[in-house]
Amino acid sequence: MSREDANRIHPHSRHKDTHKRLSLEESRTINKLYGEEISQEGNFIVYYNARHMKPLYPLTKGNIFLVHTNEEKNKSLTLLVCTTKGRVDEVILKSNFVVGGKRVIPAEFLEQFIGRSLGDSWEMAKVPSDFLSLPNKIRPISGYPKISEELAKAMRRVLVLASVLEIK
Repeated sequence: MSREDANRIHPHSRHKDTHKRLSLEESRTINKLYGEEISQEGNFIVYYNARHMKPLYPLTKGNIFLVHTNEEKNKSLTLLVCTTKGRVDEVILKSNFVVGGKRVIPAEFLEQFIGRSLGDSWEMAKVPSDFLSLPNKIRPISGYPKISEELAKAMRRVLVLASVLEIK
């Protein structure tokens, strides 16, 4: 991730890059909270901390993570996910592929993650009644359920990392 990436989410902010090497305990906690093995001792977690430019108000605007999803038909998706206080603040898709002249990932899909925390539902809606149930399930992209699930997992993974590493 570069400062240019961080500026896409929080322009006109100070950005401090942070490189954190995971301890064995942190790695185990991340894997337990996520529900599967996604980290190992010694893995590096890299993110940018965005703060207001004015020195009198050095409030944190958010923490920006670069996230790659697993490959789908030899293409991977890259996201910038900003979190603050355990919630997703903003999501920007760095790479999106086009099928039939139409982008696969619509903005409406990404918008449903704004404000979501680990305490919210991360289940995918599968049948029509799921769209009416509470808590709200994630509405998948029509025709692309696997990509929808990969993107949701990627965003949840960021919240798990931020929670365990106590990144506010």
